[in-house]
Amino acid sequence: VNDAACRLFGYPKEELIGASINILMPKAIADQHDQILKRYFERGIFKSSTSRVVFGLTKSRQQIKIRVALSYMMSDTQPLISAMIDELL
Repeated sequence: VNDAACRLFGYPKEELIGASINILMPKAIADQHDQILKRYFERGIFKSSTSRVVFGLTKSRQQIKIRVALSYMMSDTQPLISAMIDELL
C-alpha cells in the first residue's frame, strides 16, 4: 500500500494493510469480486496485463472513477496480482 493510494481512498495505511481489496469497491462490484478472482485462479488463465475504468469507493463512501491496470506474476508458489490505480477526473 503506498501513500498515494491512502490519500486517494482516504484510509490510513494501517487500515489497508491486510484488509480485503473489496473495501475499495462499491458493494455491487465487491460482491462479485471474490468469485471472479476464484475463477481466474482455478483456471490459471491470466492476461499479461489488463486495464479498465471502474468506480472505487473511498472511506467516506464516495464513489470515484478510476482506471485500474492489473499485472499478473507468478511466484515460486502462487500467482500474484499487482494493481496500479489512476483517478479519472
